Amino acid sequence: IANLVNLEQFDVFNNALTGALPTVFGSFANLERLILQANSFVGTIPSEYGNLEKLVNLQLGLNDLTGTIPSTIGTNSLEVFDISSTRVSGPLPESLCNVQTLVITDSDVDASACLQ
Repeated sequence: IANLVNLEQFDVFNNALTGALPTVFGSFANLERLILQANSFVGTIPSEYGNLEKLVNLQLGLNDLTGTIPSTIGTNSLEVFDISSTRVSGPLPESLCNVQTLVITDSDVDASACLQ
């Protein structure tokens, strides 16, 4: 995967993939869509995903993810962010308050910062 530096879209929805979310995606400067939803990924959301300035769609829901959302996520052109049905918890970073489509159902994320 590391050699796909010009990759714009990566979609492996519902492929029974396991292990930690790959941090290498954080170095793909042209990546616009990263769909890792409905697999069996574990662990935390890599802070490296916040490096993706062109990323508009990040779907990580329906995985066994834990921890908090890195504050670097959403500081770019992100329009869709989905962590539904995960065990991610803690406060929603204010950088995600203006995302067009925010899906945090069935998670323990506190979105109260966006309601002020």
